[in-house]
Amino acid sequence: MIWPEFLDPMGEPFPDGPVPYEGIAHMFILDPDMRERIHRSRISIGVRGYFVEGVRRIAECEVMQVIGLSESHRQ
Repeated sequence: MIWPEFLDPMGEPFPDGPVPYEGIAHMFILDPDMRERIHRSRISIGVRGYFVEGVRRIAECEVMQVIGLSESHRQ
């Protein structure tokens, strides 16, 4: 699972609740095993994907920058 943190125009996280129709989000990979086994080989600048709720696509997204994906975050 990848978890979004939606940002306002100043780059600050939005509080919980509705977010704008368009914008930018930081995305966090929650499972360290998925980071290494799947996402490192699939995520790169320009990759397009979807936000989903269950099986329903609710928004489109595009990777604009990748930060820290190659770092290990195991404890």
